[in-house]
Amino acid sequence: MTKCLLCNKETGSLRKIYCSRLCNQRDWTNKNREHVNKYSNERRAANYIPHPATGSNHWRYRGKGSTYIDNNGYSWIKINEETGKESWMYEHRRVMEQHIGRKLIDVELVHHKDENKQNNHISNLDIVSREEHKRIYHEKIGEDTRWQR
Repeated sequence: MTKCLLCNKETGSLRKIYCSRLCNQRDWTNKNREHVNKYSNERRAANYIPHPATGSNHWRYRGKGSTYIDNNGYSWIKINEETGKESWMYEHRRVMEQHIGRKLIDVELVHHKDENKQNNHISNLDIVSREEHKRIYHEKIGEDTRWQR
């Protein structure tokens, strides 16, 4: 017969290493505690090396003024608002806001005269209402046939 690894009582068998489930659980708890202490937060912090691809080094990082083109073909630009918060907005709206010196209201749309969504030069942009924008669009494509069968 063998003796328990934790309390040295006889186990009652040659194959058992603990006398009871309680000794088994206590021993495993102590081993886990030693494992946790061995790799404690302080030790981890001392050996911590920051990942090189974080913040401005990350491959998806886009700084202030960076742009991208969405699935509809419009160009977006990253801006810093007065609150210090970074956000994205349509580049053509930003160009128009800077030109007129105020923010656009929701009912004002910016129309690309040559219909090139990436040509955001001020000479190519107009401020129009939704109705006016629909009228301009339907003049170019003809009568609205979406609802006719």
